[in-house]
Parts: sequence; C-alpha cells; structure tokens
Amino acid sequence: MTKKRAKTATTRPMGRRKFLSRSGAALGGAGLATLGFPAIVSGAKGEITLYAWYQVVFRKLIPEFEKETGIRVNNVGGYSKDDEWWAKVQTGESFDIIVPGGNRVPNGIAAGAFNKIDLSKIPNYANLFERVQKVPDFMKDGDHYVVPMSQVIYAMFYNTNHFAAAPESWYAAWDEAQSGKVIMNDRARQTIAIASLMLGDDPNNPTMWDETKELLKDQKKHILKYWSDHKATTEMLVREQAFVGMFTDGRIRRAIDAGAPVRPHIPKEGAMYLVDSLAIPSTAENPEEAHVFINWMLRPEISAALSETIFYDAMNSKAKPNIPPNILETFDLPNQDKMVILKDVPPATKKQLDELWLEVKLS
Repeated sequence: MTKKRAKTATTRPMGRRKFLSRSGAALGGAGLATLGFPAIVSGAKGEITLYAWYQVVFRKLIPEFEKETGIRVNNVGGYSKDDEWWAKVQTGESFDIIVPGGNRVPNGIAAGAFNKIDLSKIPNYANLFERVQKVPDFMKDGDHYVVPMSQVIYAMFYNTNHFAAAPESWYAAWDEAQSGKVIMNDRARQTIAIASLMLGDDPNNPTMWDETKELLKDQKKHILKYWSDHKATTEMLVREQAFVGMFTDGRIRRAIDAGAPVRPHIPKEGAMYLVDSLAIPSTAENPEEAHVFINWMLRPEISAALSETIFYDAMNSKAKPNIPPNILETFDLPNQDKMVILKDVPPATKKQLDELWLEVKLS
C-alpha cells in the first residue's frame, strides 16, 4: 500500500498565553519549569503529523512540546468521528499520531491500522492507573498498540437543588417524581447499554431484548429530551430544565463550570465508559518522534492540563496533585469498579440495537 503524505499546516508557537485558565499557570514562553516541573528535553529532532480531536488542548500544548524537544508538529486539524481517520489511514494517508476512540481500537488492531507501541520508549506509561495499563482490547499477543489518554464516562448527572443526595440507582431516571425532567442520549448503543446494566445483562452482548425494550418504553413517558447536541444539553443543565439523566462526565463538569447545580455520579449498577488513546498509525513516517510525543503527553503536569481543559479524567495517578481541589473532587466518583468499557458490537447486533431504539422512540 503506497503511503500518501498528509497535507499539513504547521502549528506555530502562540507566544505567552494562559493555558490553565483556573490555576493561572502559563504554558509557553516561560516554559513548564516555572511551574516547578523541570523541562525534559529529549534531544530528538524531526517532525510529526498530528490528526486528532481535542484540538483545544493540542493547539495550546504543541508550542511547548516543540520548544522542549525540537520536534516540529504538523497539526492537520481534527475530525468529528473515528470513521474519518479510519478512512484516511485505510487509503494510505500518513499521520504519526491519532486519537482513536476506545471502541474502535480492537477493530483497528485486527486490521493492522496501528504500529506496536514500544513501552521502553515511554517511561511515563507507569504514571497511568493500573486498571488501564493492560486493557486486553488494546493489546494483541502481549503487545500494546495504543496508549490511554483520557476517559469518557457515560455517567448519571443529578441536580443538587432537586436531590438532597446522589441517587443510588439509575432507576431515579425512571421515577415519576422526575417526570418531564429526564434526559438520555439519543444513541441506541449508549442508552440501551444503561438499560442492560440495570437488568444485569451484558451491555456488550445483550440478550434480554424484550425486557430492555419494555424498560426503555416505561421510561419514555418521563423523558424531556433524548439529547444529541452536547452544547444545547449543557445549557439545559445550566437552566435547570433537566434534573437527572445520562450525560458524559466531562460535559457535566463543563456544565458545573458554567454554573449548573449538577454533579456527575456512577449509580450502583455501574456505567459505560470509553478510553480515548494516543496511537501511531501503520502509515506513520516518524514513529520515533511519535513515541517522544506520547511520553511527553503522559507527564503529570501535561495530563493535569489535559484534565483541566477538557474536563475528562486523564487517568494519570501522578497528575492529581496538579489539579485544583475544586475540580479534582468531581473526579472522585463512586462505583468506578462497576464501570464497563463500551465495545464495538457485530453488525447484526448493531442492527438489532437500532431497531429496538427506533421502536422505543416511536412508542
């Protein structure tokens, strides 16, 4: 397969500017050493081509990475869904770093879309939570193919003006007392998975189809909205139009930051989650420099900056002391041991999920 070089637009240093808006620490210009963290210069030279979402983070971090390492970053922008990077890599377009969603990783590994990760070149890998260091779906024959970067939980949110304490169960989103104030995701996969957890079924291999359908139909009469737009949903939480339901934990924290009286929560049944990872595509032309970039991203202060900016957990145990307490407290959620990673399902199962969801919405 002939590699095609991606059209690139070099990201240029942005000068002195505030990166951590809440702590006031400046990245760039003075450098990270002024925060009490010594700059780690790899001595490497060269370039990498970055294609990823989380552009709000990367555009702020890249100038500091370039300054410290001498590696130039060609940031070709972001994508809105995994299908976009997948299509480009499959046609041979070359990128050195991408950020695949966790449910796409196993298929990517099976299709040969990623290079193996050499952990000997990423000593900061040890900073990650132990539970994400050896995820079977991210490995093959003992080799690692992606490096976890951030965690997205499809969590419960609850309005603290309406609830005196965090609801114990997802059934709070089925309670008549919250009728007309409940919102859930307008995606078959995510919302049906919550129902599966409630029923004790396997959300990645559902079998209780009739029970799931009836459970979701029973909830529908209490639903204010099945959401699809993150921004509009965040505004609903700020305006207190919804009291309980399912939203991603990072977006719940963003709503808190905007003044919403809400909190993220994992009920006793658990929750679904994804891991966004750093990966080196099989079409990469600069894998050595890509390893340097991944190792740099796992530094404690960089992971802390990531969490503060996108409001999702970077899963870096050494980053926690660098996150302000008022933000850190929202990461300490109960029942994390009951979280289930959201996996891709076979086409036949996906079709069945979509059909069930359509029937629920039309009921």
